[in-house]
Amino acid sequence: MTATRFAVSIPAAAIGIIAACLSIVGHETIGHGGACLAAGGHVTLLNIVDFHCAIARPWIDLAGPAGNLVLALVGALLARPALPSGARLLGLILFAINAFWIAGYLVYAGVLNAGDWAYPAQAFMAREAPWRPIAIIVGAALYVLIMRRIAAWTPPAAADVLRTAYVAASVATVLAAALYAPARGHVVQQAFLEMGAASLGLWFAVRRARGAGDWTPPTSPVWAGMALVLFVALAAIQGPGLPR
Repeated sequence: MTATRFAVSIPAAAIGIIAACLSIVGHETIGHGGACLAAGGHVTLLNIVDFHCAIARPWIDLAGPAGNLVLALVGALLARPALPSGARLLGLILFAINAFWIAGYLVYAGVLNAGDWAYPAQAFMAREAPWRPIAIIVGAALYVLIMRRIAAWTPPAAADVLRTAYVAASVATVLAAALYAPARGHVVQQAFLEMGAASLGLWFAVRRARGAGDWTPPTSPVWAGMALVLFVALAAIQGPGLPR
């Protein structure tokens, strides 16, 4: 790897790690955790991929995907061509991770009858309602639309940089998940599915990248510093699981 490519890859990887940390906190900690506390419950388990509340309410489950939706919208705003390349890259990877998380979880819920969409669907819809095939169809269609948006927003010169951010986000999530000793295998597997497998469409979407605007890869070391702080905090606090 040349010095130039190395200088480009480090900030790109750092931005991917930042997006992963924000996405996990937005879904698990603020989304599920905030809804649990607001409903009068208390958190009985919180790690990188799992959340349990002392009380069961459909909106507590839905609060996780709601957190993803907010972050996907923020990502869409940051992905505009007028913004600096670092912010734009953060927007692209933030949008991809969270939008794919929503779509992938719909398919997951429809196939396995589990996850954040399953309990609310069972609670709000009639028992005989065919929500599972609907979830699969809607999730798959949404996934294709997300791939098209990523291709439309990503400048061709940013394709490899965005892939670097995606790989770094996936690796960082799995590493943080591995700190949960009570059920390490389960948590690592779920971390890979939620961050790596769910967003795999990004890898193929950027093959047709056609985004507008000039693109200069971010090189500021500030991104690496921010990523280090966020990852260490997430890994130390949420990685081993709460409460202890």
